[in-house]
Amino acid sequence: PDDHNNQVRLPDNKIESINRLGITKAIKCVVVLNQRFWPPRVQSIVMAKKDRYDDDPTIMIPEIWFREFQMDNKNKNKHLYAAVGFMTSTAAETFEQNITTTATPTSAAAAAATVSTTAATDIMIRQLCQVLSIPSSNTVYAAHVET
Repeated sequence: PDDHNNQVRLPDNKIESINRLGITKAIKCVVVLNQRFWPPRVQSIVMAKKDRYDDDPTIMIPEIWFREFQMDNKNKNKHLYAAVGFMTSTAAETFEQNITTTATPTSAAAAAATVSTTAATDIMIRQLCQVLSIPSSNTVYAAHVET
């Protein structure tokens, strides 16, 4: 028997509710470092703004996850560290606006991507320094690994 012919239709109010949720933008921002700057037992940080109208530029990325990984099989003692920022909806839209406003309108696509990547890295490192009370972002930038 063909199960597709026996599908049950959701009530209209349920379909309308699902449609109102919509599909939103989601962005992951990954900064790879050769040194860890967060406490050993911290796996992630979730941050909140005071309210949805709060435009505090130091809290642009609501979630940051931390990962440690081995560089490759040859260098078993060499580890890299990743800070992975995750944002959706208006946070993702705001983040995207902030990283693209630094690109010049006449720049080529590759140059714009580099500017956006640099801007995204800057935002992530500034926020990590603010949240983790790291006095100077220079030490974090020095540990940044270009990928």
